[in-house]
Amino acid sequence: MHGAIVSACRRTAGWTAGLVLGAGLAGGVLLTPGTALADTAVATTTAITGTTQTPGFIGTTLDVQVSVTPASGTVWPSGTVTVSDGRASCQVTLAQDGSKAVGVGDCKFFGLHNGRYALTATYGGSSAFASSTSAPDWVQVGPERHRAVLATDLNCTAKVFAGKQGSCALSVTNAGRFSAPDVTAQVNLPSQLRARYCGQFWAHQGCTISGNTASEDLGPLRPGQTRTLTVVFTARPGFSLWSWHHKHAIKVKVIGSASAQDFEGPGAQSFSADYVTIVPPGWWWA
Repeated sequence: MHGAIVSACRRTAGWTAGLVLGAGLAGGVLLTPGTALADTAVATTTAITGTTQTPGFIGTTLDVQVSVTPASGTVWPSGTVTVSDGRASCQVTLAQDGSKAVGVGDCKFFGLHNGRYALTATYGGSSAFASSTSAPDWVQVGPERHRAVLATDLNCTAKVFAGKQGSCALSVTNAGRFSAPDVTAQVNLPSQLRARYCGQFWAHQGCTISGNTASEDLGPLRPGQTRTLTVVFTARPGFSLWSWHHKHAIKVKVIGSASAQDFEGPGAQSFSADYVTIVPPGWWWA
């Protein structure tokens, strides 16, 4: 009799387990600890709610305030938030915002240089709350630098007979809203074009030639103002990696550039290029 009862209990337990497993398979769901956790974690929203700047001798201290808000419920999210400025990071330990179901806190960046920083805050989540990341928040640390914006346009003689002269003119324009206090222009000629002189009217006090590069200090440029550096060259016979070619036209590249020196160091730069075709003597077209 005792053996019969034990046998019946075993059969009942096996039958019950089969029902549970069958129900799980029939519903298409097999619960695991990870699945249950993901289903019960409450969504959150992380935000940067404010910043405070304190200038110092070695840079600015930036205090960043953050919040983490759950999508539902009356419990505030605990845990940590990592704030990044794109180069470094600091960490926030959340505390409850009064009686609200919101986690808040702040952390500091030290010794920041003047400039724009993109701040993001990432909540790491917990067993009850899902992780989330804030939208980028751009912050200007210190005063904004008023940089000039330069635009250059290089125009050279399109075709030149070997042994004859041509020229290149580099126009430099301040295309920004702020003055450029000190602008320098350069025209860099390739070896096939030999620099003769530069500047307008055959000579110019501020224009010099070093090697095969013409340079000139254009001075300050007001917004919208344009000044021009002109260099005259002599075309040499064409040169290739193998030999001098006196019977073939070749095309060479000329580079023009301009840079502005502002009050805090190097400022705006601009580059442009043009091409000169060197024509062998005796050709009927130029």
